[in-house]
Amino acid sequence: MESPATTRSAPRLFLLAVLCACTPASEKEAPAILWLNSWSGGVEVDWPGSLAGGARTVSWRVHPGGSWKQARTQAPFWIDALPGEWLQCRLEGSPILAERWVRVRAGDESPYFPTWFRASSKRELRLEYDPELSPVENGLRLSTQLASLVPGDRLLISKGVWSSGPRLELSLQGTAQAPIRIEGEAGTRITRPDQLQNTVNIGSEGASYLLLRNLEITGGDIGLRIHRAHEIWIDRCRIHHTGQNAIAVNTHPTERIHFTRNQVSHTRGTGEGFYLGGNRGEALFHTGVVAQNYVHHTAGLQGDGIELKQGSYANLIAENVVHDTRYPAILVYGTAGRPPNRIERNVCWASGDYVLQVQGEARVANNLAVGGRAALKVGDHQGKTVALDLIHNTLVNEGPSAEFFQASGRPGLHILSNAFYSGASTSLTFYGGDDGVELTGNVLAGPDLGLSSSQLEGRGTSDFLDLSFDGARLDARPAPTGALREGSGGPPRTEVDLLGRPRSSPSSAGALEHGPAGSG
Repeated sequence: MESPATTRSAPRLFLLAVLCACTPASEKEAPAILWLNSWSGGVEVDWPGSLAGGARTVSWRVHPGGSWKQARTQAPFWIDALPGEWLQCRLEGSPILAERWVRVRAGDESPYFPTWFRASSKRELRLEYDPELSPVENGLRLSTQLASLVPGDRLLISKGVWSSGPRLELSLQGTAQAPIRIEGEAGTRITRPDQLQNTVNIGSEGASYLLLRNLEITGGDIGLRIHRAHEIWIDRCRIHHTGQNAIAVNTHPTERIHFTRNQVSHTRGTGEGFYLGGNRGEALFHTGVVAQNYVHHTAGLQGDGIELKQGSYANLIAENVVHDTRYPAILVYGTAGRPPNRIERNVCWASGDYVLQVQGEARVANNLAVGGRAALKVGDHQGKTVALDLIHNTLVNEGPSAEFFQASGRPGLHILSNAFYSGASTSLTFYGGDDGVELTGNVLAGPDLGLSSSQLEGRGTSDFLDLSFDGARLDARPAPTGALREGSGGPPRTEVDLLGRPRSSPSSAGALEHGPAGSG
């Protein structure tokens, strides 16, 4: 969590052949996780692991009243629909990971993609892999081609192992009307023969309006490092088995950096999946998006899944699936008085530390966190805990569910319509009391500590359809009867739930709405 912005560990050499073979086949198979994005009267369906090819069965219907349709298809898959309709979509798998809802949008706007995501290319280029050359020689060809790109170019890189011996630098400047796109085919891998440098660097001399898509990035020191940059989009990439962090944006102030639909895993060193912002506010990451990413098996000395540093502000961390992290799955500091961050609709489990850890100055809504030292920790870190909205979250653990440190007397703490469930410890703990904290509509299973007001009492995991305290089963939808359905007892505090499904009134407590009959 505290890795300096400018230092690297001592060089460690390793063989490219080891890098290329380090992912067993079983680890390449992502679970069924569904991502939906809507624009221009339709919905794009996607899921992690699509870089490796292979088809999945997709089922969908317009709600309410539409009949189910089905297709066996590869990703991404487009579904036409009418603006304003609600589309319910499923893959085969866990309903919490493999089902999503979305309201169909009419215009060319997306809550997760940059404003220029629909800009057309002006020149199409293709770089073929030369099998007569070594991976390093092909890597030199790639570096030369990349350095020549100009606004409006789209470069498609053919499959093959492209190994960059020298520093691979992308200091490229596109425009909103003519962004630069760098995309790969299935099987396009960018790596290094050693750990002397990061695998890919962006913006050492400045970069803007640049897209990287469908690239496998592996090896090196840090997998992908972004420096002086704004308007960067990293989409549908696979970044794994790195010497340090998978992704770091911590050397210079950055804005409007978008990470969407990526798979990030198997880190070493300090080991963060995403390291965003400089330590103690040294380099602010702001107005960014980290959405619909699959982050898992982050290891090393720390191994946070997604870490957003002190002072970074106005960011959206949404719809990510994060599990098997050494440190918190998601760790968000404060904004130092700047606009708040939003942490919404994430599913996290199997952390060796706290699953979610939040300092404050944030809206935390519709998240499911299971297991860990506690499912949630709230407390001072590099600033004070203030201005926190904790709304419609499901926080479940065999041990403590949620622990609040230094909350008493702090301004702007609102804890509303959450589900705090513990199997053998405290459901909700306030060390030092909860003076001034607004607590309404929450459901607690397990004893509380330091709580001055009464909340609705839950029964345990029988209040959910199929949820276990260790995260082995994740169906946290409310059971047909139980405290969650009685929940907040009033209108919903968010428009949609974790799945993107519109909430009912009166609404359920926790991250998932019970919904009308037949909606699930």
